[in-house]
Amino acid sequence: CLSIHPIDPAVLAPYFDATTAMSAQVEQHATDLFYGLLTYVGDAPGVESVVLPRRLWKEAVCEGDGGAPQPSVDNRAERTEAAGEPPAAFARRADRPAYAVRYHAGTGVHRVEWDGRTVWVVVAVAQRPTGYSMPEYLRSVIVYMPKFTATDGGVCDSGGVKTTTRTLLTAFIRNVVEWNALRVDQLSHTHYKMYRYSTECRGNNRWVEEGLHPSRSLESVIMPPKIREDLVKDAQAFLEPGAREWYTAKGVPYRRCYFLHGPPGTGKSSFVRALAGKLRLPVAFLQAASTGMSDSLLADAFRDVPRNGVLVLEDLDCLFTPATGGGGQADGARHARLGVNLTLAGLLNALDGLASGPSGRITVLTSNHPKLLDSALLRPGRVDVTAAFQHPERQELVALFRSFYPAVADEKDAEGFADAVLGGNFAKATRSVATLQQLFIKHRTQLAKTVVEDVVLFLEKVEKGASATGSDGGRTRALPI
Repeated sequence: CLSIHPIDPAVLAPYFDATTAMSAQVEQHATDLFYGLLTYVGDAPGVESVVLPRRLWKEAVCEGDGGAPQPSVDNRAERTEAAGEPPAAFARRADRPAYAVRYHAGTGVHRVEWDGRTVWVVVAVAQRPTGYSMPEYLRSVIVYMPKFTATDGGVCDSGGVKTTTRTLLTAFIRNVVEWNALRVDQLSHTHYKMYRYSTECRGNNRWVEEGLHPSRSLESVIMPPKIREDLVKDAQAFLEPGAREWYTAKGVPYRRCYFLHGPPGTGKSSFVRALAGKLRLPVAFLQAASTGMSDSLLADAFRDVPRNGVLVLEDLDCLFTPATGGGGQADGARHARLGVNLTLAGLLNALDGLASGPSGRITVLTSNHPKLLDSALLRPGRVDVTAAFQHPERQELVALFRSFYPAVADEKDAEGFADAVLGGNFAKATRSVATLQQLFIKHRTQLAKTVVEDVVLFLEKVEKGASATGSDGGRTRALPI
C-alpha cells in the first residue's frame, strides 16, 4: 500500500517544501487505508484545508429488495461542482438517487497537526487512459512528513532517542489506522461496512469500499420469527470460536451459504442488512448480472472478496434462461440471458470450486423465482440453508402495524389492520410488506386509526394500477399518492 512517491515539488511549493519531506502514497485500491485517511482528514481535529475546503462527498443510500445501493461516482460529482452546480442541485436531480452525506477530505492540500508536528496530506486525482472510450479517474492520498534536516536523511535526537522521519511517517499512518479502527468499532453496533465489486473500468476491476451504512434491527424485518431465529442461530454457530478448527479437522471447507427466495418486496435484502448488523460483519454486494461480468472476473471477485464478511449475490434467476430440457425439472440446457456474460459452470466453480476464494465467508444467494434455477446450483453442500420469504399473513401484518404504532392503545387497530388487509381478497403481491410500508409513510404524521381506515382504498388503487400496467406485483408497481 505504501511507497515512496516522487512528485514535482513546484506544484506544492506555495504550501510547503516537498524537497525536504518524506512521502508515502496510498492508492485508491488499498480501500481500508485509503478511505481511513480521507475520513481522518475530514473528521479529525487539528486539520486545515489550504487549497479546497473539506468537501461533502455524496454516497447513494437508495436501497430496495432488489439490489445494493448504487454509489455516486466521485469524479462525476467533482466535475458537476466544478461546473458551478451546487451539491444540493446534484442530489435533487430526478435521474439521480437520493444521497446521504458524510465528510471526507476533498481533492487538494491539507495541513494536519499531529503529535506536535505538521504533516501534509495531498489528495490527488489522476486520469489514466484505459484504451476504451472512457478514461479511468484514480485518486490517491500522499502523506508528507517534513524531514528534520535536508541532508542527514531525517535523523534527529529527541530526548536521547534516535528517531527517523521514516519512523514518524510510519507512526502517523499507524495512528490513522488505529483511529479509524476505533471509529469503525464504535459504529459497528449500529452500522455495517459495505463493498461493491466495480467492473466499470476494464482491466482494473476491484472491490470498492462504500463506507459505513446504518444497519437495522432484526425485529424490524417483518418475517416469521421462527425463520429469522433459525437463520441467525445458524450464522452465529458458524462464527463461534472453534468452528474453523472443527471444519478443518473434518476436511470440510469453512464456508456457509444461504439461499433466500421469495417474491419481490418480502424482505430478503432487508434481512441481509439486519443480519450483517447483528453479526457485525461487512457486506460485499456483487451484481453478477452486470454486463461487464464474466467467468474470470467472477472468480477474481470471489478470490479478492473482503475476508470474514457476507458476500451477497442477488436475483440469480436474472442470469440464465429457463431450462430447455429435463422433463419439467429445473435442469437442462441453459444459456446466459442477453447482456450477461456468465456461464452456469463459471458460477458453480466460483461458489465452491477451486476459485471459491478465502475461507470464513458467509454467502447469501437470493432469487425471486427459484423454480427457474438449475438444481445443481442449489444442491446440498453448495447451499447449506434454504429459507422461503413469503408475503405477510396475519401474524406478520400485526407485527408490521405494531412496528409503526407500538403504543398499547393501538392494539385493536393492529388487529383491525390485519382484518382489513386479509378481508379485501387482494392478491398477495398487492399486499407485500414493501407496498404496505408506503401506506405507513403516507400517514406518518397521523393517528393509527387513519391507516386502518385508508388501507383498503390504498390497496384497491395499487391493484387497479397493477392491472392497468400489466404488473405482476414486482418492483415497477406504481403506488397511489
